[in-house]
Amino acid sequence: VGDAAIQVDPFDPNGMAVAIQQLISDAGLRSELRDKGLARAKQFDWNETARQTLAIYQKAVK
Repeated sequence: VGDAAIQVDPFDPNGMAVAIQQLISDAGLRSELRDKGLARAKQFDWNETARQTLAIYQKAVK
């Protein structure tokens, strides 16, 4: 996740409410996190995942 999201404890409803309120009330924060989230998502690629998986399998059979 890095700095592309607000992290909250999933068992803390008050913390979730605070994070949601931040996003509702702060358009700049929403925009920043949206942009960072899109950039972060581009770091994940199925071809790279397949390459890494193949490398692990190849290492396992040696």
